Amino acid sequence: MSKSGAAPVPPPTRKHLARVQRERRQHQSVLYAAIAVAVLVVGVIALGVFDQAVLRPQQTVARVGDAQIKKGEFIQAAKFQRYQLIARYVQVQQAIALFGAQEFFTQQQTQILASLNDAATLGNSVLSSLVDDELIRQEAAARGLTVSPAELDEAWQQFFGFYPNGTPTPTLTPTPTLTPTLTATPTTDPTRAATLTAAPSLTPSPTLTPTATLTPTATSTPGPSPTATATRTPLPTATVYTTQGFATEVKSYGDDVRRQTGLTEAGIRRVLETQLLRDKLQAAIGADVPTTEEQVHARHILVPDQATALAVLARLRSGEDFALVASQVSSDTTPGGDLGWFSKGQMVPEFENVAFSLPVGELSEPVQSQYGWHLIEVLEKRQAALTAAELETARRQALTDWLTAQRAVTMPDGRLKVEIFNNWLADVPDKPALTAAQLGQ
Repeated sequence: MSKSGAAPVPPPTRKHLARVQRERRQHQSVLYAAIAVAVLVVGVIALGVFDQAVLRPQQTVARVGDAQIKKGEFIQAAKFQRYQLIARYVQVQQAIALFGAQEFFTQQQTQILASLNDAATLGNSVLSSLVDDELIRQEAAARGLTVSPAELDEAWQQFFGFYPNGTPTPTLTPTPTLTPTLTATPTTDPTRAATLTAAPSLTPSPTLTPTATLTPTATSTPGPSPTATATRTPLPTATVYTTQGFATEVKSYGDDVRRQTGLTEAGIRRVLETQLLRDKLQAAIGADVPTTEEQVHARHILVPDQATALAVLARLRSGEDFALVASQVSSDTTPGGDLGWFSKGQMVPEFENVAFSLPVGELSEPVQSQYGWHLIEVLEKRQAALTAAELETARRQALTDWLTAQRAVTMPDGRLKVEIFNNWLADVPDKPALTAAQLGQ
């Protein structure tokens, strides 16, 4: 026994050394495996981030000529569309607070909510708008149509309701929101087809209910469109707008848009510039639109079946008075069956084709439409000058028809000028979204 009382430590045996080395190797293997898993996890996360931030935004969702519309642009445009729809919803809420929950306002809210909640419809709308914008820009460049910096600055100021040189008419100071353009969804009476026209803003209009008449009136119920345009909906508060106030408003709006959508002031200005180019292209294409249109003054008798129509036709050809027979047998309650003057596009096609081809004073054979059987007599024809509103509508339609036709154009290399891919649906954003406060909850 040693003097210290401690037992001597025996030297490690070969077996002990082998066990220590084996445990050290196991610890190293566990450590290496943990590092490998960590590297793999970090790599997967990094790859996902890289895909979301770099690869996916660079994917092509549509091609217009040789120009490509990237997914990143599509996602940002969809966010901006949502931002505009939400701004419009809030404005309608304010209108309801002022005027009550009228049907027109509640219909608008329902339409806006439907657009926000339907990814496919919203995505299609945005993508169609982006394609139209690119078509407009390419055609404007080909025609030498440009927007000067001064024109863009003026549009930018007007967008915020700022008129540094004064405005000729009293204006209201609106909240700075872009509002989406609306297109009309027709509702018609049984025998008249509504004319499809684009409405520049949400404007109250009555909805027709079906009646058994051919009265030359048609209105439309607005529904949201794919195209975001730089139009503003003024609120009922008029204030003095100083240069400093304008700058403050621009910054406030720009910061809010950038925070919620990522769109910068340059992006908003590009929206305005595209709208100005659209206006100029519309004027150029619309220059060839006729300023007059053919109109027909006709009357008709409407009956449920062909046998009745033939029997009525025999009575008319035997000399019976048209108005008297119409009052006795026609399901159209218009006095004497007189429809007044109407233009192309106002009647159902089957009726219209006969009315415009029939000589004045002649009586048609029975004409079938979805509403029954018609006997048509043309009383007069004329070329009538279009009103300013009708001419503007015709010119807008000319641009719409041109944009539609471009989608069917084949380029010299055999490719369609416009090609839209089916790789965007999963990327339609659901933000920004309406808050509980905005929903009034």
